[in-house]
Amino acid sequence: MRTVVLVILCVCLAGDVLGQASATQSTFEVASVKPSATDVPGMFIRPLPGGGLQVTGASLRNLISLAYDVRPFQISGDSQWVDTERYDIDARAAASDANTPMDPAKTSQERRKILEGLRSLLADRFQLALHSETKEQPVYALVVNKGGPKLQESTEPRGLIRKMGRGTLKAQAVGLGMLALNLSNELGRSVFDKTGLAGKYDFELTWAPSQASAAQLGAPPQTAEFALPADPDGPSIFTALQEQLGLRLESGKGPVEVLVIDRAERPAKN
Repeated sequence: MRTVVLVILCVCLAGDVLGQASATQSTFEVASVKPSATDVPGMFIRPLPGGGLQVTGASLRNLISLAYDVRPFQISGDSQWVDTERYDIDARAAASDANTPMDPAKTSQERRKILEGLRSLLADRFQLALHSETKEQPVYALVVNKGGPKLQESTEPRGLIRKMGRGTLKAQAVGLGMLALNLSNELGRSVFDKTGLAGKYDFELTWAPSQASAAQLGAPPQTAEFALPADPDGPSIFTALQEQLGLRLESGKGPVEVLVIDRAERPAKN
């Protein structure tokens, strides 16, 4: 899995054409887009004070996924370069905003500003135009396994992902909807929480990552925080869910919102 900053923003996909910047949408003061170096080990995303953004090693599919808060498998496009060509973005907010320290109380406002700016940049530099559709696709339902869940209710006041990488996920005070989201990223298929468990839990899940999941997002840098599990021959993610958390995945089909790329062009050199 490529290293990413998780930015959550609900996006309404109502079947309209997306990608054109509106007059009221936030934009970056200045922004550069250039091809990534060939030796970039993964994708890195860094939000900047005031609503700026730095991205390294991202494909256009990665950028659309971030800007519109959808998983990569929810983006439909036939052009190979959308996945294979990678870009670095350095986008800065107005100087008056950039000098303002990040305020935790305004986190959601800053996220919204960054994602709106990224959508505008994609429309301007990549000539990106999208529309949304609902398609019947294979999905997974996350359910409680026979014998009941093996989950510890959290006493911590703040929910967060403490560790995330290929083959490992450690969470604190997190609902199972967030687990389903991370499973979607790993499996390349929508996962819906059908456990009926509404609590916040502390848990650690460790599995042997598949080659398919590695190919989907690219291999990460080998650091202590984003390391491969100690046993590469360990359990599959399906077995790990049952043995470690008392949950399982049931395969089925269901409606999935997807974004269809109507137009995309390689950005001109800055």
